[in-house]
Amino acid sequence: MAFFTTWIVPVICLGLAYYFYHNPVDDKNPLIYALLLVICLGLKLANFAQIIAD
Repeated sequence: MAFFTTWIVPVICLGLAYYFYHNPVDDKNPLIYALLLVICLGLKLANFAQIIAD
């Protein structure tokens, strides 16, 4: 489970962010892009905090 949230989800989020960044869909595009990046960075930061805590 830890592997899934640390690597797979952030990679998917980055991939989707890249896709939306290069293929504008509508007015909400920048919001979707920002949200995906925030999710990705949040998961990575949470993982690093967990590693440090251990």
